[in-house]
Amino acid sequence: MDNMRQRTAKANARIHRANREARASDPSAIGDSLPSPTDPSRSGGLPASAKELYVGSQIPKRHRENASKVDASACQPWTQVRDRVINRVREGYIIALLGNRGTGKSQIAEQLIRYATYRKPRLTAMYARAMTIILEIRKTYSDDGLAELDVVKRYCEPDVLVIDEFQERGETPFEDRMLTHIVDQRYGDMKDTLIIANLTNEAFKASAGPSIVDRLRETGEMIPCEWESWRGKKT
Repeated sequence: MDNMRQRTAKANARIHRANREARASDPSAIGDSLPSPTDPSRSGGLPASAKELYVGSQIPKRHRENASKVDASACQPWTQVRDRVINRVREGYIIALLGNRGTGKSQIAEQLIRYATYRKPRLTAMYARAMTIILEIRKTYSDDGLAELDVVKRYCEPDVLVIDEFQERGETPFEDRMLTHIVDQRYGDMKDTLIIANLTNEAFKASAGPSIVDRLRETGEMIPCEWESWRGKKT
């Protein structure tokens, strides 16, 4: 079993390296290729096909509207993290953005989704809070028209998935099992997953559990967002 895991890890590493090399020669895969900082959900911001994918991702309206207010030059650490996340799209990564509230982690998610749906070929993307996923799964037990598998499949299908507010859940065995299953399915399909949590690295490890952390170490990274909060500041 250990030898199989080692072979799988090496194979994945080769694929990740090839993807990085391909993107290095592809100008469309550079973080600076984001469309101009106007609200892409409004007419003229993006082509119709990209606009449909962008708005359909369920990224909150506040973050869509804040896109026009982002001054990337005002916080270099934020910009560097944004570009690290964007420039690894299509690696099949699991990345966790961690740290205090108000540092713009969810806005990085908006920029990731905007990039994914704007690039060519366009990618599908979805944003969801961890508790929303759990509540949707629980709802299937009282809804004869929807199966648990249908909800899980919906979150496994997009090329890019953002799971926000990872800490705002009960951390029950059921919740942990469902989220781990979704992340594991996406890991197997080499689809990008961005997890956002207002936690320290150590607290996140304890909260996420060994399965997610192990796959994250293989394919991505935990990125601490330790700069000053943006909230309460003039944009």
